[in-house]
Amino acid sequence: MITNHTLLQIGAFFNLPKLLKGRTKCVSYHDGNAALSTESPYFPKRVAARKIRALLDYEKSVYEGLDHIFAMSEYLKSSFVNDFGIAPQKITSIGAGINLPSLPEVDPHKDYDIKEILFIGVEFLRKGGPDVVEAFKKTRRKYPEAVLHIVGPKELDSSIKSAPNIKFHGFLSKNNQDDLQRLNALFARSTLLVMPSLYEPFGIAPLEAMAHSIPCIVSNRWALPELVTPGVNGELTEPSNSEMLAEKIIALFSDSQRMKRYGQAGRLMVKEKFTWDKVVGRLAQRLPHVCG
Repeated sequence: MITNHTLLQIGAFFNLPKLLKGRTKCVSYHDGNAALSTESPYFPKRVAARKIRALLDYEKSVYEGLDHIFAMSEYLKSSFVNDFGIAPQKITSIGAGINLPSLPEVDPHKDYDIKEILFIGVEFLRKGGPDVVEAFKKTRRKYPEAVLHIVGPKELDSSIKSAPNIKFHGFLSKNNQDDLQRLNALFARSTLLVMPSLYEPFGIAPLEAMAHSIPCIVSNRWALPELVTPGVNGELTEPSNSEMLAEKIIALFSDSQRMKRYGQAGRLMVKEKFTWDKVVGRLAQRLPHVCG
C-alpha cells in the first residue's frame, strides 16, 4: 500500500485517483486537455459527437478525483474551470520550462541591426508559416537585405525554398550534435522570432528564442500573450494577417535599440520564470498547501 506520498501524473491518459482509491494524494500536470483539443481547427472532423462526449466525461472524472491540477498557463487553467467545472482554487498555473540544458550564453554585443528572422515550427501550416512567408516578401520591399530562416518542417514547397533570401534548414534535432550546433548558430545570428500560429496551446519556441535574447512576434491568442508582452519583450499580431505581421516586423527592424531592449527583457523573464528549475520550484512550493 502506498501511503504518505503524493503522486504526480502527467496529463489525463490514466486515472491514478480511481486506481489508488484514496490511499494517497494525487496531482497532475498538463499542457492541454480534451476540451481545448476539440476546439482546435486541426482536430479530426469525423470523430463522432458521442465519442467526444465520452472523452470529455472521462477527463472530467479524472480531474474531479485529483487533489490538485497544475497547468502550464492561465489560459489552460480557465479551460479546466469553464469546460470541466473544476474549482479555480484546485488549479495552479506554473508555466513550463525551455527544452535547453541551461540558459544559453549570449553575446552581449549582439547586433540587432542585422535583419534576420527565425521561424521554428515542425507543423508549418499550424504555426502560420505561409503568413510568415507573405509578410517576409512585404518586409523585403523595405529591407531587401532581410533574411528568413525556416526551421522545423521536413519538407517545404519548392517555391518557398527557392524564394530570394529564404533559407530552409529542415528539421533540426536537439539530440543530434550537428543539428544542435546549427540551431544554436541560428539563435545567435537571428534578431527576431516570428510565430503567428493559427492554434498554439502554449509555445516553447518563443521562450527558447527569448532565452537567446531574441524579441518575438506571436499571435494574440491562447497562452501566447502570457509569454509576450507588447512593448516589453515583443509584439502580438492577429493570426492569418500577413499585412499586420509585416507592419510589426518592419516597425521592429526600424528600431534596433527597441529590439535590444525586448531581447534583454525576454531573456530576463525566461531566467526568472521559465526554466524547469523555476517551474518545479513553483510546484514544490504549492504542494504542501494542497496535499498537506
